[in-house]
Amino acid sequence: LDWHQQTVVRTGAKVVIAARRLAACEAVATEINGKGLAGEAFAAHLDLASLEGVRAFAARFTAEHDALHILIENAAVNGVANVPTVDGFEPTLGINHYGHLLLRHELEPLLAASAPSRVVTVASALHDRLFTQEPTTIDLDAPASHLGWTDDPKTTDLQQWMAYARSKLANVLSAKAAAPRLASKGVSIVSVHPGVDVTTGLFRAWPTSALVMGLFGRLIGVQTTWQSVQTILFCALEDANALEPGGYYSQYYN
Repeated sequence: LDWHQQTVVRTGAKVVIAARRLAACEAVATEINGKGLAGEAFAAHLDLASLEGVRAFAARFTAEHDALHILIENAAVNGVANVPTVDGFEPTLGINHYGHLLLRHELEPLLAASAPSRVVTVASALHDRLFTQEPTTIDLDAPASHLGWTDDPKTTDLQQWMAYARSKLANVLSAKAAAPRLASKGVSIVSVHPGVDVTTGLFRAWPTSALVMGLFGRLIGVQTTWQSVQTILFCALEDANALEPGGYYSQYYN
């Protein structure tokens, strides 16, 4: 169960859980709604790997809802094959960054009409450097589809983690760059490091590593799911005036 969704529903909000696997969304929404909370959860299909799919979701959402006060950009992939998306993007960058970027753009009119509103972009502490201490970099002068990353379909585990880290750097830079423009419309935006939770799909490609980290994780900062969502909840529910526009928030760094 996604704790941040349940907690937001508890405040009385209507929460739309959107993801590629609609059945999984429906299961989470049903479980949340069975708890008798003040708000209500809904499921919707959203494929961030397809720009057409993102536009279709945004059009449906805008037609069905007259307000949007909080947009949490939380979906992410890791450890996927280095095969371009249908739109030609490096897959991790395309899903984790460009999909969210277009979604935010398409929903911006509704966010502005619902002001004060906010966007929480879920990034990662890896946006700064990998766990090997290799700095995370992207080439903004390179073609947008890869931003300087390899197009070789064969990548190592370490390269896959770097691809993830690069997508998270793009998230952080995007939130910071968008902050002044969105603020003029009454929309605040921040990025967050949600903590390390090995039960998420990000570790699906490395089950043995996830098992070991789960057993000994407290020694290196691995958290429970409830702990790992606290920064997301803080940025989603705290008074917007208390947040730094475009700021990056984390349990470990500010």
